[in-house]
Amino acid sequence: MLTINIKNKKRLYYLVIDIIILLFMIKVYRPYIYNNNINDFYIADSIPSFLGVLIMSNIIYLNERSLDYEFLLYLCPTVGLIIYEFLQYFLKIGTFDINDIIFSLIGGIVVFFYKKIFL
Repeated sequence: MLTINIKNKKRLYYLVIDIIILLFMIKVYRPYIYNNNINDFYIADSIPSFLGVLIMSNIIYLNERSLDYEFLLYLCPTVGLIIYEFLQYFLKIGTFDINDIIFSLIGGIVVFFYKKIFL
């Protein structure tokens, strides 16, 4: 069961913010970029991979009572999204994109440094 304390409130707040940003990027930003043929350096395509690591890390953190292995907080979501990207290539489902792998790695690095600095 999830206990609500200051850290969990903070994480829950960040989780909601990340989900709102993700929905905005998918529903508003991406169609705008595509419709106007704007080159945004693959941000519209790859931001779900970046935010996916942040969202999954927040979910893992909220569900764990104590993290004995804190590296799992950023390692599991990062590796999971990279595996998912390769599965798309091998199973011919979705679209394999190297930029998604790069953005997943960047997301893992951001979570790592966020954890070290702020938590």
